[in-house]
Amino acid sequence: MALTHWPAKSFRPVAATVALAAVFLSNAAAEEQNADIHIDRAAQQASWPWIVNDGAGNRWDVLPNGSISNGNNSSAYSGAMFLRANGSEFNTGTPGALSKDGRELEVGPWSCGTFNVWRRIYVDAKSGYCRWIDIFENQTNQRQSISLEYRIATNYPMTLCQTSAGNTAVGPQDWAMATGNANTSAAAMLHVFSSPSSKVRPRVTHSSSSNQMRYDFKASIGPGKAFALCFFEMQHKNQGQAAAAIKAFDPAAELRKIPLPLRMLIANMGARVQMIGALALPRDGKNDQVLLANGDQLMGTLLNESYSIETLFGRLDVPADRVLGLACPAREDPQIMMALTDGQVVAGKWLSGPLQLTTVNGSKVSIELDRLASASYRLSDEKGETFPALPAVAVLRDGQRLAFKADGADLTFQTQYGSFKLSPADLTALHLDTPNSGLHRAVLTNGSILSGLLTAKSQTLALELDKTLTVESLLIERMLFSREKPASAPQWQAAVVLRNGDRLFGRIAQDAITVETTSGPMAVAPKDIEQAQFAGDLPDSVQITLHSGTNVSGQLTAAALQFEPASGMKLLLPIAHLRSLSASNEAAGTPPAVNPAGGDDLQTDTPDSVSPPPSRKRPRLPRIRPGTTQPVAAPQLQTTGG
Repeated sequence: MALTHWPAKSFRPVAATVALAAVFLSNAAAEEQNADIHIDRAAQQASWPWIVNDGAGNRWDVLPNGSISNGNNSSAYSGAMFLRANGSEFNTGTPGALSKDGRELEVGPWSCGTFNVWRRIYVDAKSGYCRWIDIFENQTNQRQSISLEYRIATNYPMTLCQTSAGNTAVGPQDWAMATGNANTSAAAMLHVFSSPSSKVRPRVTHSSSSNQMRYDFKASIGPGKAFALCFFEMQHKNQGQAAAAIKAFDPAAELRKIPLPLRMLIANMGARVQMIGALALPRDGKNDQVLLANGDQLMGTLLNESYSIETLFGRLDVPADRVLGLACPAREDPQIMMALTDGQVVAGKWLSGPLQLTTVNGSKVSIELDRLASASYRLSDEKGETFPALPAVAVLRDGQRLAFKADGADLTFQTQYGSFKLSPADLTALHLDTPNSGLHRAVLTNGSILSGLLTAKSQTLALELDKTLTVESLLIERMLFSREKPASAPQWQAAVVLRNGDRLFGRIAQDAITVETTSGPMAVAPKDIEQAQFAGDLPDSVQITLHSGTNVSGQLTAAALQFEPASGMKLLLPIAHLRSLSASNEAAGTPPAVNPAGGDDLQTDTPDSVSPPPSRKRPRLPRIRPGTTQPVAAPQLQTTGG
């Protein structure tokens, strides 16, 4: 049999926050949830090899690197589940931490370049399998890529093979494979590397003439993010039993044994978690789901016809057909978070009675709010994973996402270069929570980023929910505006990078730039400039490269550059504020790639831009209640450049 290749899928896992599903965590709660991600290292430790029998009596002998030595004597493996990351073998040299019941072991962290890696190995006491969950955490503040290789060797060549699709070679629809050998002394194995519903699967390399098989993954992970990969291995007496086990094995049922915070990190098992802003709801296409505060999960059909909450903008009654799910941030908190089918998230005091659920076995259950962690509806055409375009969304600091009519907002924006009334048509986002700089940041539709302050102390927003919300600007995290492409692409002629990290695309709004050269003054037309670099130690010094290839060096005669990033917005930029300038000799629709030193690559509304790494404490988010305000420090505008 020829080598079977299925192209490895490069993936960006769902940005799973280390939080109970759909719950915003306080610091104490974050620490509690992190305990579900990792086994307490202060607990009992394992001796090597760690040998445990599964529920079917199979032996699993785990080595310090998380691999299996032989399994059942010498009839099964010849070393299995070796992990290599970015070309290096996993090897910590540290003792393994054991779970309280002694059925699960964790080794790590292992430092692999920009990643920390842990391996959790679990041997099930009821079913006959061993499970691996490998956790990869990006330790940097930039997106990182990682290549992963898993190797499995059996004691006999894998001459017999049957995939989950019933074939002898792995294809794109396969999620498991049974392998064995006609020799009666040889054991057979079931290898589970994905699930029927997962879109993330490895490249599987296998040959019937070899005792080797291999999984390959590639991943791109956001700053401070973590993801996990999960695998199951089973030992059987013969190939027939291993092949039959494919049909009997239910990945979804076995995944429910995993703590939800850890399950949310798994990328290759189709553990469906939908992100609505920073809200995470576990959902699938079969059943409504209810997660209780004690960690139990109920599956079935939610029966409530409507839901009522008291919000910042009054009582809100929502029919059930407009709700995707809801969650309770904490038992002591009477507020709930509710996700709507159009992508909005509202919060308020619960006014409805208990949740009513008919379980999959036909029982009717009534669930009081103090027992609830989250509830979510099954995926359907009416309640899918995509949302309609909203004209504008205000994201509050407590996680609410409220659609509003943009024309009514006060978008007066004070910058170092003057005060401007920003137009929603020119905006992609306004970021008001920017701890790195303290200033607000306006992101324009042409890609420009400009720092300043939204001057209005409060906003009165006409909500799409037919309500009016008056809220302090300090309680708004960001405002997002429609990303639908304009009828004609924005035109730019120049790109300017400022020393504070801002970047501006638009046009130079003056006829010429005069440079005092050694040969005398020289007027340079903006259309002739290809790029210009401004010296940091001598702010008026400039080196200009023209489209003709000519270089012009000297001192600028003017103290400022006139620049227009948007229609009606003319900025007088002090030369001391400029880092670089590039220009085109004709208008273009796509800004050039610019990477300003020290500048943030702002993402306007992606989970990667808001989720913390698993091992760090999440700051307490202010809970906004009707009739109250929160003491949030106001940012200060710097009036000097450099």
